[in-house]
Amino acid sequence: MSTRSQYLFGISLTSNFRESTTCRTRGYNREQIIVDPVFGFGKGPAQYFELIDRLEEFQALDCPVMVEHSQKSMFEIIDNQGPDWLFPALSVTTMAVERSANIIRVHDVPENATILQTVETARRRQ
Repeated sequence: MSTRSQYLFGISLTSNFRESTTCRTRGYNREQIIVDPVFGFGKGPAQYFELIDRLEEFQALDCPVMVEHSQKSMFEIIDNQGPDWLFPALSVTTMAVERSANIIRVHDVPENATILQTVETARRRQ
C-alpha cells in the first residue's frame, strides 16, 4: 500500500471514528449514526478500490457503514466500459455487501436490488 493510500485511509477511518464518538457523547445511539467512508472526494481510483477492499475495518466503529458509489469515476481504470459503468458498479455493490456494508446508496436501484437479493439468497444457503 502506498503512503498516500495509508494516509487517506487513516484520515477516513480516524475522521469517522471522531465523528461517531462525538455523536455518541451527545446522546445519539449507534443506530442513529451512519459511517460514510466518502467515495468521491480527494481520492483516485486506486484509493476507492482500497476503501472497498478494507471496508470491514470500519465495522470497528460499531455503526452502520454506507457505501455510495454509483457509476463514479473510480471505474475509469476498467478498460472498455466507456461512460456506462453499470457492470463495474454492480460488482462493487457485491464487494461492499460481502465486506459488511450495511447501506448501499446507488442510482441504478432495480439492478442493484437484484444483486442484493442474489447475495442474500446465497448467504441463506450457507
